[in-house]
Amino acid sequence: MTDAAHGTDDPRTRANLLAEALALWQGDAFAGLGDLDRITARVLAVLGSEKFAAEFASDADDADAGLP
Repeated sequence: MTDAAHGTDDPRTRANLLAEALALWQGDAFAGLGDLDRITARVLAVLGSEKFAAEFASDADDADAGLP
């Protein structure tokens, strides 16, 4: 529903679709995930690794281009 809402130019249709999507939402968003602290730590670790990899790749590109 949210994809359809983003795909329409009609504001009334968009509002109706988003209202329907919100009506389907029940309860806590992460109720079935268990240990949120552990999950959060892992997500942050992965994001940190991704940032490190991007910076490393950028540094390698700079070196290839002869930049300091």
